[in-house]
Amino acid sequence: MAVGRKELREYFEPALGRKAFRFHQLRGLVHEGTMQSLRVAKIFSRPDNTRLARELTGHGLRLVGSSDAYGAKSSNAKRNDGHVLIRELLKADPPLKAPVLRILKDMAESAGPCGVPPAIRSEAMARIHDILLECGVHAFFQKPSSAGLMLHWREAGGFPMHMFLGESDGGIIGQGRLNLAFGGGGSIEIDITQNAARLIQALDYWLSDADGLGRHIDPFKLKLSRIPKKKLLESLPRMFEKASLSENEIPVLYALDISCLRLIMARFDSIASESPSARSFLMRALNMQVDWTVAHEVAHLEEHRASGSLPLHPMVKEAIAYFLQAIHADPADAFRTMMLRGFDITRVMPSFDSALRALGPHVFCVEGDYLRGWARKMLDAILDRCAEAGGMAERPNPAPIRLAQTSDFITESDMPYIERALCNPNRRIGRADIKLDNAQPP
Repeated sequence: MAVGRKELREYFEPALGRKAFRFHQLRGLVHEGTMQSLRVAKIFSRPDNTRLARELTGHGLRLVGSSDAYGAKSSNAKRNDGHVLIRELLKADPPLKAPVLRILKDMAESAGPCGVPPAIRSEAMARIHDILLECGVHAFFQKPSSAGLMLHWREAGGFPMHMFLGESDGGIIGQGRLNLAFGGGGSIEIDITQNAARLIQALDYWLSDADGLGRHIDPFKLKLSRIPKKKLLESLPRMFEKASLSENEIPVLYALDISCLRLIMARFDSIASESPSARSFLMRALNMQVDWTVAHEVAHLEEHRASGSLPLHPMVKEAIAYFLQAIHADPADAFRTMMLRGFDITRVMPSFDSALRALGPHVFCVEGDYLRGWARKMLDAILDRCAEAGGMAERPNPAPIRLAQTSDFITESDMPYIERALCNPNRRIGRADIKLDNAQPP
């Protein structure tokens, strides 16, 4: 029996009302030793530009002596440079505490008149990252979004992939990251909390009750995204006329966002029809979202392999990855995420803007194949330009992007943790109403 919308609304109600997720909300599910490891990981990832950051990256690193460093207590700990990390390490379980303190001590002893040599410092930070992984948590030094509870290790595109549960409390949603190391190595990091946050953003539109439109962050967009296609196409010309909008004045990116939202909500309809429970729906929907993110990060990897030493602008790299995702994974998520990140897609290819405007009311309900076709055109245009620059002899390989999508990243055993981590980024944003003057949707 398929899960109903009423059951889904009740299940997601707490998540839709939460603004943020913090690690302390895992208490009761996670062993206290792991909670302490998370505290260490969080400090390691965000030293706040205080003494800890300066001492671990610069001059005069000083730690307690070896006899103190491996003890449970130290009277000198609070006076140390970098004392916050040391204090929390001293509370950690031995598998984390002992090796990390030893690494920091060795690094301190390597410091010369100009501080710790960069190569030694980089190697030490990488070793600490590996030890944190062995203890079930994840963090890179000075990368605040990297701290989290490890859920799974996988491989994608020939690279190790770490899937972790991070915190969520800011306006920027970073669902994944490709980390490239010198010498050709690297890893892919997937933050499941942030993927769930992106999913909840769309579910907020899909699950909102028609009676509560006035309380939604963007009731106008909500109405346009929920109106049946036939009724929408019949109503939009009258709305444009009332608002005195010409074809060239149609808010194209706004309309495209609604088109993408409508396509994603159609996916929710399909998943709900195949899900026997609300938890099953969440697991399937989140796996779909993670699929798209993994495809995007592997697309980055394939772009890097194809471009080689060609110095591409970061925004060009992002555009290539999004268009590859649109072609080989999901176009609605790729285009919508681009817009949420501030990409003006119509500037990438002005003819796309003209084509969208020529659709008239249909621009509010374009199909996935239409978006995928334009993604191919825009990708080809960018890659042709890169080839002309003399640095991209071959095109990115689509096979690893397709193979990376398995739809089984999240398992039933992960669900209690994920349910605690669900939160709604829309709650952290002020009202986003857009009105077409005196025009009103039906």
